Amino acid sequence: MKYRKKIDSALICTVNDETQAALQAPEASQDLPGVAALADVTEGIRQGLEDVKNGRVFPARESLETLRRKRAIPL
Repeated sequence: MKYRKKIDSALICTVNDETQAALQAPEASQDLPGVAALADVTEGIRQGLEDVKNGRVFPARESLETLRRKRAIPL
């Protein structure tokens, strides 16, 4: 295995010009949960917009009233 190239904070190691390992600094991996959370938020927004476009929505007041009755929450 030989050192191939450094990309941002990752070190790429190859064998016969095929990537075999990528090493990343611990500081860089701390950003990964934030990136994943942002991707989840973006996907949630995309799905919500698709629901609206396809008419899969309910009035908020009606939905909250149904939830209140279902959970026996007093007014």
